[in-house]
Amino acid sequence: MKLRLPFLKSQNIPVIAWVTYDTGNTVFFTGVMGLLFPLWITKVMDGDDATLGFTLAIAMAIVFILSPVVGTISDQTGKRKLFLVTFTILFIAAGLLIGTSGLKVSIGFFVLGVIAIHMADIFYNALLEDVSNPNNMGLIAGLGVGLGYLGAIAAVLISFMWMETLGHLNVIRILSILMLLLTLPLMLVAKNKPGEHLTEKLSICSLAHLSLHRIITAIRTLRTESTWTRFLVARFWYMWAINAAGAFVVLYGIETLRLTERQVHIVMLLGIMTGIPSGIIWGKLVDTIGSLAILKTGVASLFILLCVTALIPLLNLPSWIWGIVGILSGIAVAGVYVAERPFVLSIARPGRVGEYFSLNSMSGRLSAVAGPFSWGIISVTLGLGQIAAVIWLTGCLCLALITLSGIKFKQAGT
Repeated sequence: MKLRLPFLKSQNIPVIAWVTYDTGNTVFFTGVMGLLFPLWITKVMDGDDATLGFTLAIAMAIVFILSPVVGTISDQTGKRKLFLVTFTILFIAAGLLIGTSGLKVSIGFFVLGVIAIHMADIFYNALLEDVSNPNNMGLIAGLGVGLGYLGAIAAVLISFMWMETLGHLNVIRILSILMLLLTLPLMLVAKNKPGEHLTEKLSICSLAHLSLHRIITAIRTLRTESTWTRFLVARFWYMWAINAAGAFVVLYGIETLRLTERQVHIVMLLGIMTGIPSGIIWGKLVDTIGSLAILKTGVASLFILLCVTALIPLLNLPSWIWGIVGILSGIAVAGVYVAERPFVLSIARPGRVGEYFSLNSMSGRLSAVAGPFSWGIISVTLGLGQIAAVIWLTGCLCLALITLSGIKFKQAGT
């Protein structure tokens, strides 16, 4: 008697691999970038908010420069798998090497890992086009985000159980091995898409020049694509807040709200757990009422939640309120992430998906430079503290809402 597993039908394997990959890279974003490396830098190596903020700003500045060129090269050559595998191996290797040498070298490995995972994300996002169709794109994107949170849960649980006994660095290495296991399926089954514009074999320099020319041309055409332009501007502002808040949420909980590391772990875990069902629900809503409406809802929710985050210490409110904020933040961020990719694909021109995702990445990565850098400047350099930094982030979300409100885009099926 043969065991039948309907979900393992050949046509479903790429979808499963795509979703599993999201679980793997979320381990890095949550466990390494958001939790363990900040704690290691500040609690073990005597760093501060500025050390972490400026390190992230440098990494994201490099991503900002490279992502549009590499993304367009992938469209020209169709070698999405090659780039995905290369950058995935790099961020996993970086996680294994952090702490094997001195502080400066370890910061260098961390920077390499941050660069590599964001570059890999370009090709991962573009692969959504290959594993879905217009009728289920929102659902699959929602599955990726929702089940991707399993990686975040695993990262927080592993850290919670073993950080005190094994130390920050050994837990990072355990998470790196977990990332390899979760990202391997997509690295094996992903397929290259034939280049749609490549007519001759070009050198890397020629491809880079051609890619840069296309990006410049694309930026110029933004004057005639008001919806796309407004979205990129709005994304710059709301990702400014999301990137900065995600990088410093642990330190804010410990240093400003006076929570213990275990309490912060619990709050993070609760927030992450809500992302699993909410990601799937958001995905279904994207398919029914449209990605733009969900995007606006998510950003508005984050604005309210960050306002409450700033008010907790200012009004001396009970710290358990932050637990509620953490839970609701997981729901809101899931909505933003689920809505983004389908929205970009809905307005991308045929044959230029990688270019659109690269510009999308440019907007977000530029904000990822500004976000951590601004937190370090406000909190440490200017000496205004972490509460002032949070208040600034609420202003960023307000600007994003104003910009999104000007988008009048009628999506198919809505």
